[in-house]
Amino acid sequence: MRKRTTKLLKELEAAIYASEHDAGLPAFKVDASATDIVELVLAFHAKGFFVVEGQPATQKWLIEWAEQAFGMPLNNWEQLGVNIRSRKSGELKFLGELMKSLNDRFKRILLGKQYGRRLKNKKV
Repeated sequence: MRKRTTKLLKELEAAIYASEHDAGLPAFKVDASATDIVELVLAFHAKGFFVVEGQPATQKWLIEWAEQAFGMPLNNWEQLGVNIRSRKSGELKFLGELMKSLNDRFKRILLGKQYGRRLKNKKV
């Protein structure tokens, strides 16, 4: 009974928070797997990215935050974390994809600026 009550209270708190902080943004869906989100949360935790009441956020706090923020249950997050850490390649797939996407974007922007300068300098 206590677990159910706690769960209902958390759901109510989340609904109240959402209604108070609704900035009129459209609903969204996260295009990532639970493993991707856990990988991101572990990176936030390792970096000490979030501070809660003057202390670095715990993994549990971060998981609960991610569940609310991304609207995705992460019930087996501990096992997902073990799977991520035990990858043979040692690769952080999702974080690697994020880095590649950002680098590619910067390259496109830089290339666009260089192309734009050449057009301005060219006499028509």
